[in-house]
Amino acid sequence: MTTAIFKLTSKIINEWDPYGLLALGAPDDEYEAEIKEIINAWADVSTPEELAKEINRVMNWYFGKLYYNKEQSLTVAKKLFAALNDLKATARESGA
Repeated sequence: MTTAIFKLTSKIINEWDPYGLLALGAPDDEYEAEIKEIINAWADVSTPEELAKEINRVMNWYFGKLYYNKEQSLTVAKKLFAALNDLKATARESGA
């Protein structure tokens, strides 16, 4: 996992703050474990919808059924999927 992928994913997930923990003063790395799993899942999915399912799986694993909002998860997954694929394409173009 590259630093750029981790930073980008962290930014998107932290902006979403699905449980409102960051807004309550939790540390910036509150979702770090979940972010790492979401990045690993992204490598194995081919659509934003599949990524949304993986985001839900990860969040439910760590937080139980406290959160389940398909619409928000899909919105975040679409944003994340596009951003990560753009980052990957840019890296390929630059030879990184």
